[in-house]
Amino acid sequence: MLRRIWLVIIFTSVCITLNASILTLNQKNTIAAQINKFLDSERGIFYVYESSGNVLTCIIKNDTFYNPNGFHYIYHLKNGEAYRKDHSPYHGHNFRRNLFVYKNDIYLLGGYGFFETNNNLEKFSFKTKEWDFVPITGEKPPFIRGTYLQKEELIYCFANKKSGNNMEPDIYDEHIYKLNMASRNWTRFENINADLKNIKDPTEVYLKDYVLMIYSGFTNIINKKTFEYIKISNDDLNLTYVNIRDKEIIADENKFTCTYSGAIDNQYLKITNDVDQLWKTHNKRAKPLVLEPNFFQSYSSYLMVFVFFAIIITLFWYYRLYNIIIPCKKADALYPFINRFTEIGKNKISLDELDEIFAINHMEAESKKSKRHRMLKNMEQKYPGFILREKDELDRRKFSYNLNFQVLKLKK
Repeated sequence: MLRRIWLVIIFTSVCITLNASILTLNQKNTIAAQINKFLDSERGIFYVYESSGNVLTCIIKNDTFYNPNGFHYIYHLKNGEAYRKDHSPYHGHNFRRNLFVYKNDIYLLGGYGFFETNNNLEKFSFKTKEWDFVPITGEKPPFIRGTYLQKEELIYCFANKKSGNNMEPDIYDEHIYKLNMASRNWTRFENINADLKNIKDPTEVYLKDYVLMIYSGFTNIINKKTFEYIKISNDDLNLTYVNIRDKEIIADENKFTCTYSGAIDNQYLKITNDVDQLWKTHNKRAKPLVLEPNFFQSYSSYLMVFVFFAIIITLFWYYRLYNIIIPCKKADALYPFINRFTEIGKNKISLDELDEIFAINHMEAESKKSKRHRMLKNMEQKYPGFILREKDELDRRKFSYNLNFQVLKLKK
């Protein structure tokens, strides 16, 4: 009897486990209806999207895994069937999250749900079939809900938005953030790409080789191979009168189709764009995408302002400290002589040079002596200490004159 009870328990347990891993017929029909909208299994499309443009599937060793946007469910898509891989309970909505693969593991980054914009990194464990939070260090973005790019172990995200839930203003982060998956460390950079700044909540479309940021009036096409981008008008996409966020987007390799109601007759229209062709048409306008600017690139505008004010301050102090500010000619009769002293540019002059400055070389000796004495007296009264007489070192019978220009600065 006890053995039978144990067999029943084991059988029930196995059934529960299988039901958690493999969908029931009803579940298969439900998920198939959702998946078939985006996935043509016969053609083997690797990149699948929904109307919001989010990536829904990822490839690990030629196996396709499906994660519906807003949920933590993981399905293995194989031979037209969908097998649920996770045992996790309902974790709540996690819309606009970033889905990517690193070293054959599935990760979710950021997202919005239940009125919160999170900045979590979550990893799916194929062993426990649960999602685990991954601890990370560095300058972690305060919220993650924006555009992302992957370059091997590096994940870049920018144009992040924190929703105010229609109660507070939305907050936009203009920085670029890099997550190194090898070191689990965040780094923050200034966004110096002018065309990628001040974009308010764009619609992203993730294609095989491109990422599109569609916003009011324009679209940025980012090439994931060359890490260049071009900015084109939405007229080139025939999306001028479309609020693309509310429309259905179906992507196929490097093409995407937008279905929307017409502006006049309200009929449903489909616009398909070949991004390969768009890139070829506009590639001459391509600009390098600077994801990790250096110091001078990040702060070039601040440096220009700093240099400008530094030049102004330097000129001001040079004018104050190294050039003599000459008194006004009308207010000072000694102006011409002070100007001659500054022009000669010496700190020590001879008697003959002094007489030349005073313009008394043509006078008789006694007149010259008398005029010189009067001029020196006037100078001493107006600028005390400016002219200091001392005996000449070579001929003690003669005098030389030291000029202290600092007196003129202090006088001013």
